[in-house]
Order: sequence, then structure tokens, then C-alpha cells
Amino acid sequence: LLDTEGEALRALETVHTHDIVGPNADKALFWCGYIHFYRGRYEEADHYLSQLIEMHKDSKLRPVALELAIMAKNLSTGGAVYDSGKAAEALQLVHHTEATEPTYTGDPKKVEWLTRQKMAVRMQLAEKDFQLADYYQRTGHPASAYFYFELVCRRYPGTKYSDLAQARLQELERVKDQIAADRAAGRHAGTVGAV
Repeated sequence: LLDTEGEALRALETVHTHDIVGPNADKALFWCGYIHFYRGRYEEADHYLSQLIEMHKDSKLRPVALELAIMAKNLSTGGAVYDSGKAAEALQLVHHTEATEPTYTGDPKKVEWLTRQKMAVRMQLAEKDFQLADYYQRTGHPASAYFYFELVCRRYPGTKYSDLAQARLQELERVKDQIAADRAAGRHAGTVGAV
């Protein structure tokens, strides 16, 4: 039995490799990216679609490739517990799309789609920073926890993680006030670190 899809991908890669700026190179990159995206191989999809976006700025397939690349970057991260570099790239690509693609500023549906993508990326980045702050709080580093909770509030206002971080900041303020009161009264509260 032949692997038809694998053979098609190899043929498309060959088209792109042997004529990088040729008339069919953008189509080859698009279909390689699309197939990988459809199969859930988001890192590979991102690789091909990003090449199309960078190398073929006049391609008719570029607007669709931008949409797929944004989603592929955001889906390839594996979630907030992993490296957030791809999520940051996705957010950067959203901003790039807003700035360079006029079709995404005039069409209300496309504006709404970009807004949803931006929010999905921001939620993932907010979750990452919130988990880091939570880790510092659990391991007895209240100053670092305070810093990251404050960072979540400033960077991601309007998200649920901003609200959760605000509640944690209030808890840390109460702990700080209690330590200060204990020190002023001459009771040593132990060294948990200054907030």
C-alpha cells in the first residue's frame, strides 16, 4: 500500500525546494501547511505557512495562510505549562495582520475573528504568568509572587486571570501587613521574605 498523502507532501516539498520563488512555490507551501494543520500537526503547519507569509507577500493565498498560521502557532504550544514562545509569536502575527492587511480592518467578521484569536493567545499567556506567580507563592517567595501577580493584572486586564491575581495580591497585602504589625509589636513572625 502506498502512502498517498505522504507522497503528495513530498512532491509539494520538492516543488517548493527546487523553485523557491517560482509560480507554484506559494501553492506548494500552502498545501503542505494546510495538510499538516488538518491532521493536527500544528508545528509543521506553522513552519510551512510562516514561510509562505514571509517569502510570498503578493500571494493570493497569504490571507488564508495568515489565519491558519495564527491558529497553528497558538495550538502548537501544548498549553500554558509549556514554553509560551509560540503564543507570543501568534500575538505578534495578529498585530502584524491588523497593521498590514487592509481586508482585516474593514470587514467586521474578520475584525471579530482577529479579536477572538488575540484573546485566546492573551488568555494562554496570562495563565502562564499566573501559574508562575502561584508557584512562587507556594514555594515561599512572596515578593516574586507579588511581582508576577501584579504583572498579570497589568498585562492582561479583563481576563479571569487578572481577577484571580487581584485577589491573590490582596492576600499578600494582608500577609505583609501582619508581618509588619508583628515586627512593630516585637514579635518575630519568621522570615518569609518582604513583600
